[in-house]
Amino acid sequence: MPTQKDDVIHAVPEEDVPVGAVDTEAAPDASYTGENRDQYFAQQRDTRQVYYSNIASLITAAKEKAVLTGKIIRVENDAENAYWCVLFNDAFVRIPFEETFAELPQDLLNRETPNLVQRRARFLRKSLSLSIPFTIQQFSSLADGTTMVIGSRKAALPRVQSRYFGPNAVHHPAVGDIVAATVLSVGFHSAWFNICGVDVRIPIHELTHRYIDNMEQIYAIGESVQMQILDVTENPNIIRASQKPLEMERARTLTGKIAQGAYCVGTVTTIRLITTDEGVSRYRASLWLDEGIPAYASTPIMRDPICTGDRLLVTVNGVDAKGYLHCRPIRKIRTVV
Repeated sequence: MPTQKDDVIHAVPEEDVPVGAVDTEAAPDASYTGENRDQYFAQQRDTRQVYYSNIASLITAAKEKAVLTGKIIRVENDAENAYWCVLFNDAFVRIPFEETFAELPQDLLNRETPNLVQRRARFLRKSLSLSIPFTIQQFSSLADGTTMVIGSRKAALPRVQSRYFGPNAVHHPAVGDIVAATVLSVGFHSAWFNICGVDVRIPIHELTHRYIDNMEQIYAIGESVQMQILDVTENPNIIRASQKPLEMERARTLTGKIAQGAYCVGTVTTIRLITTDEGVSRYRASLWLDEGIPAYASTPIMRDPICTGDRLLVTVNGVDAKGYLHCRPIRKIRTVV
């Protein structure tokens, strides 16, 4: 990715600042006389000079189609859409909702969704303080004489991906590679990551064996976490990744230390209703044991059914061919609040 120093190389010299950049009618009152008045206008002139210098730098970057990097400072919205407001060199660049992530929730792309703008704004606020790459798309003049700069993060992603895909790639991601994934946003049932320049949305059940009640307590925006690549395709560039293989690798070192018949406590992560060859319906519950090991337990349909998030006392029956502990549930553990 080009550096900021390479991308922005021009500024408007002082003599090129437009005449009238300092509004002499903007002096607050008649008390600004003499030295105070001169100081006030000098500050106004310096502010305007910085403003025009920043706009000139962004114009240069747009002509060169440079990839810039800025930090998301706030989220704005109008009657039509929601925007990221990105700070770059003391200038603000607005990025519309559709230009933020390569993969967005479908309900937020549907114009018929109730309270669409407010829901988009809430989604974008989850990524505040994140540093992102972007390109400049257009400039719009406003009624107050300032310039609105519109950018796009989606348009910058192919340039970032060229380091990993294509003939000039430094490193081609392959199945089985352990890579760093940057957390972009988190939701109730999934999280967004950037892996090798590719935006990847991963549902909870594909992401980890652990039980996650609140994704925001597990993944921090901008945090880098390790994942293993499960599948890679090019044109278009798509990556599937998960933390599950890494968790299983760590679990195998612990599984041998748990004897058959041992009692363990775990949290139910998922539940499936299955039917055996004999036609008997049973629950199959996936567990995350307190020892940091994934397991599963099968139990008949009960009057007091097992639910996701329940704490279970189980006894270990053995280890299956995939390395998962097979357990027998003993009872639920009631939590006293």
